Amino acid sequence: MGKFDEILRNSEDPALKSFRENFPDVAGPIATLFDEFVNRNAGMIESRVSAVEEDLLAQKIPNLKAVRQHPEWSAWLRVVDRYGQMRQVAFDVAMSTLNVGAISNLVQDFKAEKGLSSTRPGGTPGNPGADHPIARSFIRQFSIDVARGKYRGKEAEAKAIQDKIDAAVAAGKVLNQ
Repeated sequence: MGKFDEILRNSEDPALKSFRENFPDVAGPIATLFDEFVNRNAGMIESRVSAVEEDLLAQKIPNLKAVRQHPEWSAWLRVVDRYGQMRQVAFDVAMSTLNVGAISNLVQDFKAEKGLSSTRPGGTPGNPGADHPIARSFIRQFSIDVARGKYRGKEAEAKAIQDKIDAAVAAGKVLNQ
């Protein structure tokens, strides 16, 4: 029994109930066809979206693809973290919401635990980048200033600030202030 068939059988919705009762010869085959269609196309749609998301995230998070292909990554995700949640759940939620900070934190934790080299953007004395945390209030104010035109004619300065924000987000160094 497929998902749609189950919904059709157990629904208390008057329209579905009426359809099920008045057209029993048709209800089952339609439910089966619908489930087959969803199953056949869901994987294709999910893989396309996943590939696009993966590319976007890879631009923000250094070594994401390499870490996800690491032979110990899957086993590491199956471990329950210090907060009582399986890392896989945290990773899946972060991926589905495109939470760059959370994904980056998991990647950095994995790399630190496995002794892999950590490559984070920024970090030079002239460009603090990801080595310095950035407050959410600063990010919010910067977005407001950009929208109001404060950086009109100062695109290079705005880009430098945005790069620092992106580096801090990717490194998980955004403070809740």
